[in-house]
Amino acid sequence: MTRQSPNPSQNNSSRPAYIVFLALIGAIITGAANFTTVVDNIISICKTDIIICRFFKSDITKNPEDKKYDVIRESDPPSTSEKAKPTSDVPLIPPVQFSQLVSKDSYNKGLAYYKQGEYQQALAAYNQAIRLNPKFADAYYNRAIVYDDLGEYEKALADYNQAIQLNPKFANAYYGRGLAYYNQGKYEQALADYNQAIRLNPKFAEAYNNRGRVYYNQGNYQQAIADYNRTIQLNPKYAYAYYNRGLIYELNKNIEKAISDFEKAANLYKQQGNQKWYQNSLDQLKELRGN
Repeated sequence: MTRQSPNPSQNNSSRPAYIVFLALIGAIITGAANFTTVVDNIISICKTDIIICRFFKSDITKNPEDKKYDVIRESDPPSTSEKAKPTSDVPLIPPVQFSQLVSKDSYNKGLAYYKQGEYQQALAAYNQAIRLNPKFADAYYNRAIVYDDLGEYEKALADYNQAIQLNPKFANAYYGRGLAYYNQGKYEQALADYNQAIRLNPKFAEAYNNRGRVYYNQGNYQQAIADYNRTIQLNPKYAYAYYNRGLIYELNKNIEKAISDFEKAANLYKQQGNQKWYQNSLDQLKELRGN
């Protein structure tokens, strides 16, 4: 069905001005109408709605010679005097701030799609959020997570880099980039990012666990166990840390401790509804017990 541009001249007298205003803004965002046409229509409703006039005041009055904007200047609030109070309490919302608000809405949609496992829709929503607000560090970070889950590690790295550039103290972005490096076998880069994430957030349990995985793959088992211990100290219900520590105990022939950790991991995975890793833990226990 072809989408038609709104025509505010039809039955606008029966609609509150702010409703027409919002419809016109929606038309700009969706591309259903061009900016000039929409501004002309907003001028007509500004005669009766001072809040909308103030919203556009900062940009539209930049060209005082343009006669078609006279009505907006005439609608400005009166000067301060003994008989009239100023209307400066009416909030002035710059267009940039409005774009940021719309960007936040797209970002929230991306979060919802991601939680539902709808990754392509999540990407589209994050793309829109970034288009509206190119400095939205969280949007780059969450889009990177989607790329990570899709195995598109280079794109994930690019977004993590951008998030860090926008917010150098973004611990989660360093953690995410470390994971992307780890998945590519770039352990030194991963280690550096996990170190930075922990420096920024010393109670970042997931970062300790993943740094432990790097140490494990490098054969540095003592450091790995130290990180898994710290993870469990920070979050006693972090099942992966028990499982990972159990692997090292198994390698070191410390069967009793390995069984204890795999049992703990299995119980936590079961409680958390993680069937895959619950079964993995049971398989490890079965092998250790010789069943």
